[in-house]
Amino acid sequence: MNQLQDPYSRYTEVPVESISDAVKRFVKMEKKGNEILISIGKRKYEIDYSKFDYHTPIHSPGVGAIEEYTPENGVLYGYTTVFVTIPEASIGTFKVKYGWDGKSYKAESVTFIENVP
Repeated sequence: MNQLQDPYSRYTEVPVESISDAVKRFVKMEKKGNEILISIGKRKYEIDYSKFDYHTPIHSPGVGAIEEYTPENGVLYGYTTVFVTIPEASIGTFKVKYGWDGKSYKAESVTFIENVP
């Protein structure tokens, strides 16, 4: 929902780029041995998923098991888990920052928040 300021304050439904589409656009992930490699622009993360004591590793990391959209200080953010096992055991969260382009909310950036094992 987006708040319009015309003579009255009202809300209208507007499109929002999906979190998974934003992650596909901004993030590269791969698994090499026990390492999960995450690249977001020039930022690189190497996470040893074995330190989390997960027992059923998957072929490659994924996202989207849990998604949430939240406004924070007037800015829309989307959150999704980064999972590495089945059932979905997480090594962290992607935080997607959205911007309003006048017609819809488009992802502007993605950050990674690593879980503490």
